[in-house]
This record gives sequence, C-alpha cells and structure tokens, in this order.
Amino acid sequence: MVHRLVFCLLLLFLFLTFSVRASELRLMPRVFMSEEYTDNLYLAPTGEKSDWITVLGPGISLKQVTQYRSLGVDYELGITRYKREDRNDSTRQTLTIFWDEQLRERLFMNISEIFYRTEQPSEFRYQPDILAVRRTRKPSYRNTVSGRLSYQFAEKGFLDLHYSDNRFGSDDPAVEDSLQYSPGFGLRYGWGPRHEAGLDLTWSRYEYDTKPGQESWSPSFSYTYRLNPHTSVGLQYSYTTMDFKSSAQNDYETHSFSLSYNQSPTETLSYSLSLGYYLRDTEESGQDSSLTYTFNLNRRFEHYNVSLSGASGYRGQYVDAENRGFTQYRRFSASISAELGPYITGQASAYYSTQEYKDINDRTDDFYGFSCSIKRMLNPKINVSLSYSYRIRDAEQSSEEYRENSLILRINLSHEIRR
Repeated sequence: MVHRLVFCLLLLFLFLTFSVRASELRLMPRVFMSEEYTDNLYLAPTGEKSDWITVLGPGISLKQVTQYRSLGVDYELGITRYKREDRNDSTRQTLTIFWDEQLRERLFMNISEIFYRTEQPSEFRYQPDILAVRRTRKPSYRNTVSGRLSYQFAEKGFLDLHYSDNRFGSDDPAVEDSLQYSPGFGLRYGWGPRHEAGLDLTWSRYEYDTKPGQESWSPSFSYTYRLNPHTSVGLQYSYTTMDFKSSAQNDYETHSFSLSYNQSPTETLSYSLSLGYYLRDTEESGQDSSLTYTFNLNRRFEHYNVSLSGASGYRGQYVDAENRGFTQYRRFSASISAELGPYITGQASAYYSTQEYKDINDRTDDFYGFSCSIKRMLNPKINVSLSYSYRIRDAEQSSEEYRENSLILRINLSHEIRR
C-alpha cells in the first residue's frame, strides 16, 4: 500500500511537471508537529487509559488549474510516538487526489481518491459518518477511489460511466478486511429551462477475508423541476436487491421514494428539505419500513457561518470495522465557524446520531459529540491550532460503550512555491 501511494504521487508530480508550461503550478511543502492527549486510549467502557501522543512529519500540496483541467493532490506523513503505551508507536498517512479534466470537446473525466492509514481506533476524524470502532491501536487503512467518464450528447444531456472502489483493512486480527467495488452507468438529460431527469444502474460486489461476500443491483430514477433560478423541487426513487452468498444471511430488497425542495434565495442563504419513505422486504424475516427525511440550512454572515442539518434513512454497513449490516439511522448536527480577529479563526460543532441495526435483533446505539477549535496565523508561513472534542457512545451492550475527551495542539510550517 505504501508503494502504491508513492507511485501515485510520483506519477502526478511528473504529470504536473511536464504540463507546467501551459499553466501555473502551486506547490506547498510543509512540516508539522502536534501533541495529542486522550483520556480513553482504547475507547474502553471501563478501566480507561490516558496517554500523550506526539506526531511529527512532512506534507505537500500540489494544485494546478487550467481552462480544461483542475488537479489537486495533498499528502501527509506523520510519525507517532506514545508517552506511556509505546507499543502503539506507528506512522499515519493521508492522501487526497481530485482530478477534473475535459479530454475532448464533449468528453469529461473526474477521478478522486481518499486514503488514510492510522492507528486510531475510530475513523471519525477522517469520515464523521463512520462510527464503527476497534478496541486496539493496531493500524488500519481505508482507500476510496471513484471515477466518472461523461459524454455530452446534447446541450443538457450526458451519458456517464462510473466506478467506485472502497477498501478497508486492519492489522487487528479481530477485524475483517473488506472490499466493495461498484461499476455502473447513468443518463442525465434536461429539456427546456426547467426540466432535468436522470437514470442510473449500479452493480456492487462485496468481498471479505474469511466469509462469503454478496452482490447488489441498484437502479434509480430522479426528476428535478426548476421553479426559478434559485428554487427547485425533485422526485427520487431507488430500488436495491442484496444477494448474500452465505445462507446465514437473508437476502432482501429495498424500495425508497422521496420528494425534495431546494432554495438559495440569496448568495448567503441556502436550505433544502426532503421527505420520503423506504420499505425493505427480507426473505425470511418479513418487512420493515420507516419515513426518511433530510434538511440542511446554511447561512453566511459577514464574519461567521452557521449550518444546521439532519437526516433519517438507511445504509448498509458492510465495509467497516464492525460490519453491522442494514442500519436505520437518524442524525442531527450544528456548526458555526467565525473570524475572531484579523489572524484568528474558530469553529464549534455538535452532533447526535442514533443507529438501529436491523440485522442484529434491532439493537440501537446512540452517539453524541461536541468539538471546537481555534487557529492563529502567526505569519504567512506558520500557524498554530488548538482543538478539543468530546464523544459518547451509549450502547445497549455495555461492553461497547465509551466516552472520550481529546485535546490536540498543532504547529504547521509551510512555504508556497509558484512555477
């Protein structure tokens, strides 16, 4: 995996180097050091252990924008050292790639990759929607790649081929390595100034180290009607079949339907709402269903931004550290970011989430969290940040509960190079 990362970075760097004559290349190397404190190192329900963790390493950002291309790469390597539990010493890596390119007059390409390797028992810092945890500090990684090739056959008509690949692995023998890859194709078409519709078909394959996998088919349809340049309403429908290769798991089908409303009345205000319903039909255990909804509100003021969001729906948890299967969830969050001074910014957020695991006797876990941070630019090359977070998992099984306070102080030194 490390060789793959180096290879990707080398290819992208060479690509940027050879194309630099046609555009400006922005390079930003950096070094950083952080000191972390946690009062629950292994996210244990009782007998919590605390520790101090020092992380030191380099990073680099590359960015190139032309008339036909937008390309960005960010890579960071962190060497971790634990004050007490030094058997957890390790290295962390993060890699992010975004590449949009117009290949021909009517042919477009989009590729993205997000990779991280960490010894932390939770992926929450990297992907807040993934709440699964491990009870060790053995390294794990996730690599998510997605790509899309679009052909424009009309002014508002596109034919898409798309592919995604999601891999999770861990050095912890108690955690199952897993993989999901999903090819598919879609059609988007708009007519007149108000109408847009889309069709999509995706096939997915799930694979595991020690157990049989599963396959799914998911066709979907969407329609959008624009009331005016700032307001639209929509209709969405999707159907999914899940075929497990193991007789210990029940195959199922889901139908999902929703209506949506989106509005951006001003440049500083936007909000959206949706309301729907899903029905799952399982081979042996019957049906379950629920209302679904989403809401989002974003308001930007002169010196601060406010966001509120909520959602209720379902997802398949098949590629993470716990693999709880079909899950019904609700989530609410609020955040605020502000300019506290000429060189100071701050942020605070809170969330609540509940997850009901339909394939595990309808067990339910509740998650709560709060975080805040402040960042100070000492000069154009040096910045210092301090962040705090508090997280709770309230589970029906007491062995899976935890509470954690964490504090991180980070110093970052960077230098921008333009060519």
